Amino acid sequence: LDRVTLTWVTLVGALAVAVVGSFSSFQGLLIWPTGLVLLYFRRRSLAQIGVWIAVAIASTLQYFRGYSSVTPDPQFAIQHPVIALKFFLLSLGDIVGKPIADGKRGYEDTLVMVFGVLTVLLAVGSVLICGVRIDEHSGSPVGVALICYGILFAIMMTQGRILYGYEAASFSRYTTFDLLVLVGVYL
Repeated sequence: LDRVTLTWVTLVGALAVAVVGSFSSFQGLLIWPTGLVLLYFRRRSLAQIGVWIAVAIASTLQYFRGYSSVTPDPQFAIQHPVIALKFFLLSLGDIVGKPIADGKRGYEDTLVMVFGVLTVLLAVGSVLICGVRIDEHSGSPVGVALICYGILFAIMMTQGRILYGYEAASFSRYTTFDLLVLVGVYL
């Protein structure tokens, strides 16, 4: 999607890869908004953007066809926004996969949360500074797309893992996705 000239053949290839990625995991659905960011900032045609959106909707509907949530309480994050926000910030701030002392409010956990706040502020600032203008040549749109993916991933992880306690925010298998936000800020 980030080529200088996006041909229809290339778009069809990107769509095929995105569909496969969508069905690889729940977070694979984040490919669609991330790709849409790139299409928008690279000034792609309305037809190409429309096809991307249509396939995204079809893939998402197909993904959720017959879906039943495995989360014991899918409303927990909405009902407890302060706990969800802390989990989200701990998740984004813990880029080294250090286990969080669940319920112990140690200074290390506070530092991790402060780093999460800084990461969010840097991400929002980068999107506001670099992301509002359409850019056909620099790396800024890729950076905004990575920020979009990383933040959306952290939100999805918060929704899905919050019931496992704060220590679930530091699972090292999610660190790569947290780093995408910082790489996006750099770009």
